[in-house]
Amino acid sequence: MSRLELQCPYCGNVSNAQTAADGTDAHPKPGNLMICCECGSMNILNEDGLSTHIMTDEEKLNPDFQADRPHVEAYCTAVRAEYDKKK
Repeated sequence: MSRLELQCPYCGNVSNAQTAADGTDAHPKPGNLMICCECGSMNILNEDGLSTHIMTDEEKLNPDFQADRPHVEAYCTAVRAEYDKKK
């Protein structure tokens, strides 16, 4: 399966490196959480399967996300700090 070319709606970075949390290659599906490795924004894969949107507050309240939220937010904060240094 080929990788998706996804553009971050926050910083505009284009990535085709989808990796699952366990380090294996991922095959994202609509609704999956996508974290931009450039700016650390949390995005959700849209229903078209080809684009993402910035995660809404309502989506952040989803129980599936809540279980991993501390780890995800710590990662995003670290990536965003590196992004801000580059600006």
